[in-house]
Amino acid sequence: MIFLMLSEYWLSTKDAAIRLLNQAVINLYGGWQGFPEYSMQFIKDALDVDDFDKIYTSIRNSETESRNLLLRFEKDYPDATKSADLNVVLDVLKTKRNK
Repeated sequence: MIFLMLSEYWLSTKDAAIRLLNQAVINLYGGWQGFPEYSMQFIKDALDVDDFDKIYTSIRNSETESRNLLLRFEKDYPDATKSADLNVVLDVLKTKRNK
């Protein structure tokens, strides 16, 4: 019985989160059209995890690391990020760091 109650709570909380998220996307971006596919997949995956706190911490650490890499790059090459695609720059920096 307790498991059923917890399951119902999780489902209702998840449904509320989905409704709030959908409204936020509409308010901020005018809707889901044109929203990057990888962002939609990320959101879907985030809603499907059981250990959200652990996943959030991992993603937060990754974002902080990416920010630091880009800040160092910007310091070394001040005008490069104004004309470059930051995703490409970040991918190159991460590849170099992992070698």
